[in-house]
Amino acid sequence: MGKKRSRNKSSTCANPPHTGVSAQEGSSSSAQTAAAYVASPSVANTTAAPAPAPQFYAERRRSLKEFLENPYKWDKEQFKRGCQIMLRSLIREVYRLESRGITSGPLNGENIFVIGIKAENLKVEILVTPHESNRNRPCFRQQFLTLASEVVLPWKATRPTAWKHFLDMIKKHMHRFYFKQLEWHTLLLSCGEEAKFVTHAYIHLEIECKGWKKDYEKVIPRRNVDIGNTVGTAFGFYDVYKCRAKFGVEYEPDPLGALVFYRHAHKHVNDYIEENQKKNGVKPELIKDALLTPEQKENKLAHFFPEVPLELFNYMLIKGIDINAAI
Repeated sequence: MGKKRSRNKSSTCANPPHTGVSAQEGSSSSAQTAAAYVASPSVANTTAAPAPAPQFYAERRRSLKEFLENPYKWDKEQFKRGCQIMLRSLIREVYRLESRGITSGPLNGENIFVIGIKAENLKVEILVTPHESNRNRPCFRQQFLTLASEVVLPWKATRPTAWKHFLDMIKKHMHRFYFKQLEWHTLLLSCGEEAKFVTHAYIHLEIECKGWKKDYEKVIPRRNVDIGNTVGTAFGFYDVYKCRAKFGVEYEPDPLGALVFYRHAHKHVNDYIEENQKKNGVKPELIKDALLTPEQKENKLAHFFPEVPLELFNYMLIKGIDINAAI
């Protein structure tokens, strides 16, 4: 992990404008023009017609309406990932327009184009972008809510709390700063991104926001979290809980305790897995295979404590901390 850049504490932890969200709700750029490549005849005075210009750019650019029909025939997880990336890019585009004072205009499946051929690298372009707001047209936020509701509906069954929280935030028509933070909403993150969010946001709070833990306990509604019983005997994670005295911490049975455990498990679970493997005489070359990737750790922790990333997101939002700057 690279060194954190120093930041002005007063700017990152200042009291924010009213968000419209309470802690209780927590549980284009213009299209590039591809230069047409036409093969030049290799023999003078040839009568052969030049090869047609490959449509490199056109093949990677589809309307949102077409994109939602899954033209790339991605599997379920790939398509979900593509939709997450698309929505995050669309949030950035709407924010960019609103920053210019443009809050209304067309925003639909016909004038939104999705550019790219890989789920991880998609970006969005809004065509016929207005140069100024037109009150006779519907606002972007309402149209974004309609589009986003359709896209995320299939995720309701597996992520009901995050699904509801995401849509409720859009409905509140908050200041554009808070709308921009939706780019880091847990509903739109992969396991790897969620791991990055939790660990980096935690470090940011430790460095920049003195006394944040006491404040966290006040801001995030208290609920009982039986960390030991939840973790059980899960390989590696049980050791993180059992050896808490080694870290000089006590995991209180509340949201903050769950967050502290979450962070420490991300950092130390592989240490205990490696230690256990060595004690059991496992060959060094096989120990590496037993260690968990960041995605695997996040999968397990999100299963144990699904509320933690969303509660942390809420806290960052309520305190007016720009998540992009923090991580």
